[in-house]
Amino acid sequence: MSLTAFMKFYKKREGYRTGQINFIKKVLEGGKMNKYKDYINQKAVAEVDKNSLVEKLKEIENSFKVTASNNGRGELSKKEYDTRTLDDIKEQAVALLSEYENKSKNSIDSEYENKASELKKELESSKEDEKAKKEEIATYIENVKQNASDDALKRGLARSSIIINKLNAFDEKQIEEFKRIDEEIAANVEKIESELALLNEKKEAALNNFDITYAVKLNEKISELEKEKQKYNDEVLEYNNKIIEQEREYADKLKENTEERNREVYEFLNEYGGNMLTNRVNSYKADYVISYLDSLPTGKAIQVLSDGDELKSALGDSYQKVLDYFKGKLK
Repeated sequence: MSLTAFMKFYKKREGYRTGQINFIKKVLEGGKMNKYKDYINQKAVAEVDKNSLVEKLKEIENSFKVTASNNGRGELSKKEYDTRTLDDIKEQAVALLSEYENKSKNSIDSEYENKASELKKELESSKEDEKAKKEEIATYIENVKQNASDDALKRGLARSSIIINKLNAFDEKQIEEFKRIDEEIAANVEKIESELALLNEKKEAALNNFDITYAVKLNEKISELEKEKQKYNDEVLEYNNKIIEQEREYADKLKENTEERNREVYEFLNEYGGNMLTNRVNSYKADYVISYLDSLPTGKAIQVLSDGDELKSALGDSYQKVLDYFKGKLK
């Protein structure tokens, strides 16, 4: 297999960044490390992300392994359907109309209470007037009787039947006036109580009418929410179907790429053997780590390599080559 054919195979592997592929291509073409300083400087950081570096090495190694065809789907997220039940929607509709319901009922109650309060005040005032009028008449009659008695006494007629009859007439007049007042007050009380009863009937009628209006609005709101739910779920269905189609296309493409890559790996193995492939992989991993760490102070690079077993394990047989490279820079 030629270098060009090999690079065509290498570029097709899953997950490898374009910049990294270009870098490895330059390595394969025999360029020196100092030609890639711009690329390396982009990767240099004060503290090396060893986990990321280890993952990159795994990517390089996995790029040259035969893998099973992947028929799975990608990680595209689908939208969730609106799963509210009719009871849920009714409950929501009631909640949305609660302010309207409370304000309307409070307005009816307030109107009734204001008018009822005026009538009750009028009723109380009527009863107070009755008491005042009776007291006024009683005082007047008592004064008149006293004056008549005093006058009869002066004239020596205190026990006269005329005076007695006259005083009795005053008492009858008081009784008559009290009766008239009672009848007036009773008529007024009856009138006010009748108005209160009528007002209460109007209030109940208004509340009943409101209940009818509210029921209509509630049904309209429920219907509106159901339509919104249906519209949303239709949109979700359309969106999710597109996602499913994209996932299917992705799965087909992934399967196609995996099968083609496996075929090319087999061709390479048949032409060059497994040792050649292993050497190539180790070389790429070593070159990548050297390039990644070369912008760091040499001591720092050696510390990164020596600290823990993660990089050593990921580099495998190429670990010593990388370590020797940086130790050589100290000489």
